[in-house]
Amino acid sequence: MKTASITFSTAHLYNQKAWSDEKNLREFGDCFTPYGHGHNYRLMVTFKDHTAPAVELLRTLAAPYDHKHLNFDHIAFAAGVHIPTTENIALDLFQNALKLSPDITGLRLYELDNLWAECGRSLPSLIDQALPLQVRTAVRLPWPELYQADAISREALSADSFKHASEFTHWSEFLTDWNTRFAPKLGPLALESRAGEYYFIAP
Repeated sequence: MKTASITFSTAHLYNQKAWSDEKNLREFGDCFTPYGHGHNYRLMVTFKDHTAPAVELLRTLAAPYDHKHLNFDHIAFAAGVHIPTTENIALDLFQNALKLSPDITGLRLYELDNLWAECGRSLPSLIDQALPLQVRTAVRLPWPELYQADAISREALSADSFKHASEFTHWSEFLTDWNTRFAPKLGPLALESRAGEYYFIAP
């Protein structure tokens, strides 16, 4: 295996369109501005094959982000469905990386030296390290105030467990229903906010 890195510069802003300006400002602070702000990102990519053409692959991977304003210039974020957080940028990079090469096993994206997000097939994600008995479930929930809500649950839970979520008009109703119907068998759920992202947690 080998790891290669590349730097690129890009701008973004945080704006949840379903929220009022007041709530966006309260939740995002200085990250909610009319024009956004920029970062010099550092992208580290791990390859399982040490002979992989890492330099060329990283240049191709970084090109759609370099010297762009992601909220306006990038296909993954311009529609406003996804907010270009470090986590969402890393996930988009990883999904694109897998299209470029089967040799890519994981990546880490640094926004700052002490702020990064990690994706990978063999690398444990930061959330997995923090919650070793829990997993992220690929579920999109129907409540806009949970703008990046992923369901995180014990390994026994699956996406099927969350299918009934769309029956409710608010996440609190779903949470109450879950803890009434499923907690005895699957365990209780709680909602937590971590660095501006919301997660359903099975303690």
